[in-house]
Amino acid sequence: NELTNFTQISMKEGRQAAQIVADWIKESGNDVKVFAVSGGDPTQNWAQGRMKGFIEGITELVPGASFVNNETNALATSYDPATTYDSYKAFLLGNPTVQFIENVDIGAEHANRAIVDSGLQDKAWSIGWNVSKGQLDGIEQGVQVAALDQRWGDQAAFGAVACADFLKN
Repeated sequence: NELTNFTQISMKEGRQAAQIVADWIKESGNDVKVFAVSGGDPTQNWAQGRMKGFIEGITELVPGASFVNNETNALATSYDPATTYDSYKAFLLGNPTVQFIENVDIGAEHANRAIVDSGLQDKAWSIGWNVSKGQLDGIEQGVQVAALDQRWGDQAAFGAVACADFLKN
């Protein structure tokens, strides 16, 4: 029973991530075809939207692309760094054909470490949200393609500003 929801439009965020990845594939010359989606809590509406938008975008933009999972059965990594890292290590071991992982929240830096520690650098990559030093290090290493910033501080202010404007006008 919400009056409104002051956040990004998650489907568009997912499509934006897909466009970034498709452009990177073209520019880098990497032949990436097998993708996966993941997140700390993939059941959340924003996570579902980011995953679904990414899947739709990649499917349209990358000929022959396939996904080992989707928004209904995405890898749930948790928000705990150790658990998230272990989840990615196990996932990569169990899904050796995966070349690209989308993380819809804070876990991309742990996906990056799992990729490197599994000997998959230059064979698997990631993209994720919520910029962190670990993600920036992953970009510098060439493991992560991009880190997307949702500007959470600005989002937190949207509701108060909108309510004040609504009450004033």
